[in-house]
Amino acid sequence: MAALTPQRLAQAAFLYYVEDMGQAEVARLLGVSRSNVSRMLSAAREQKLVRFEIDYPTSRNHGLEAAVRAGYRDTRLKHVTVVDVEPDSTLEHGSPDGSPDGMTAEHRAAEVGALLAVCRGASEWLSGVLRNGQTIGLSWGRTIQTLVDSGHFDGRWDVDVVQLSGVASLDPARSGHDLVRDLAERIGGRYSYFHAPAVAPTREVARSLERSPLVASALRQARSVDVAVLGVGAFDQASSRTFLQEVAEATPAELAEAAAKGVVGQICGRFFDATGAQVDIALTERVLSIDLADIRALPTVAIVAAGPAKALAVSSALRGGLADIVVVDSALATALLDVA
Repeated sequence: MAALTPQRLAQAAFLYYVEDMGQAEVARLLGVSRSNVSRMLSAAREQKLVRFEIDYPTSRNHGLEAAVRAGYRDTRLKHVTVVDVEPDSTLEHGSPDGSPDGMTAEHRAAEVGALLAVCRGASEWLSGVLRNGQTIGLSWGRTIQTLVDSGHFDGRWDVDVVQLSGVASLDPARSGHDLVRDLAERIGGRYSYFHAPAVAPTREVARSLERSPLVASALRQARSVDVAVLGVGAFDQASSRTFLQEVAEATPAELAEAAAKGVVGQICGRFFDATGAQVDIALTERVLSIDLADIRALPTVAIVAAGPAKALAVSSALRGGLADIVVVDSALATALLDVA
């Protein structure tokens, strides 16, 4: 069999995805086995020779947008995008512990639909505000990953894309490095990495890394971005627990301290309470990222979030002056009004 060069992989992908041939026909034309075609298609996706863009249909709910602006008029909030999602009773409550294991298939579908809709709305907003010469900062997490992967960006810009924190990922196949690189490639910009973990093993290691030229430079970049795009973790939800337990390797004592101090959410690994004030715990001393004071000082900060389970975290972030833009789904917007 001929070597599986990128050209061969692209040929297989073209025949299968564009010409709509079955794997057996692709195998016959390329002179390979059907099982090899399957491997070639997987390799083409992994090597990013194939990209999928889902043009998720969305509509904005201008009434809810106005209501959220009014409900948070005493904050720095100046722009709200609310995308309509199909009503789903399971999405309102989710599984008892916020984990995927307790979700029904209907709930999973509703959750994915809301996330895709919100990220489509966020990409449209971002396309409208980007200007040549700007620096864009990204946090990390499932929402930002979905935005980068499935957002529809209408144009190309001469911009820099940077990380706002060290490397953290809830998906072992994707890191913060991947997110800034992939977004830069999609919109025509450049990218630079934050060469450090999001959470160091000890306080001493964190301070040493902060003094290193590479990390010091990354932090300076993060503190001077023109537009920051953030995901928000709700403290009582599965994604935040995964970050704390698997990425940060938080001890039971650190988790108990966070709960005792009223932590409701986190952004870039920085914890905050119901007023949006930063809550420093022992774990905080190991975090390598901009802090909440840095975020408040940035000129444009967008929170992108889906699902009413994040209402308290998003509301608290707004009360704390952590964002002037929110892009949410209609279910979360309604929940934000309930806790305003």
